[in-house]
Amino acid sequence: MDKRSALIAAARAAMIEQKGNVEIGDVARRAGVSVGLAYHHFGSKAGLVAAVVTEFYDRYDDIVMQDMGRGRPWLERERERLVRIVDFLFHDPLTPIILGQLSGSPEVAQIEFGRRGKIIESAAWVIERGQEKGELDPSLDPYVTAAIFTGGLREACNRWIARGDPPDAELFVSRSWRIMAAGLAPKN
Repeated sequence: MDKRSALIAAARAAMIEQKGNVEIGDVARRAGVSVGLAYHHFGSKAGLVAAVVTEFYDRYDDIVMQDMGRGRPWLERERERLVRIVDFLFHDPLTPIILGQLSGSPEVAQIEFGRRGKIIESAAWVIERGQEKGELDPSLDPYVTAAIFTGGLREACNRWIARGDPPDAELFVSRSWRIMAAGLAPKN
């Protein structure tokens, strides 16, 4: 592992252990490098936090952008994607920190803004493909629908996680999917 990656891993561990708090000196010590090297790589504590948040969203994107088998029915494939997204968000220890207490910080808000746009674009593309195949309501605007579902999903996850007790991921997926599938189904 290179030193930059070691610093990000150390910062991630510190943020988890300290509920979002992180100090560059502690992270450098954990990574076995000098404080100066940490500043060299990230410029500031905010830069280090941004790197951890970016790494979190890179892992999230790997799940969201995963090819789920294009030959399968749209609803089946996208329900599986929802299961994977919820599993990631409910089980990654950084989720309550990034979507919770750090969500209002400028460095996190900036990263989230860019990532949400990318997620909405991807979801709209997937919805358009489902409409082309006749599996989804063709009257829906793909971008508005994608924004509603992805934003709503994120906020619903955030609410369940904020409760403090581990949410039941299966129940969450089942209820969420029932709403999503009903909203996307072709009208007869």
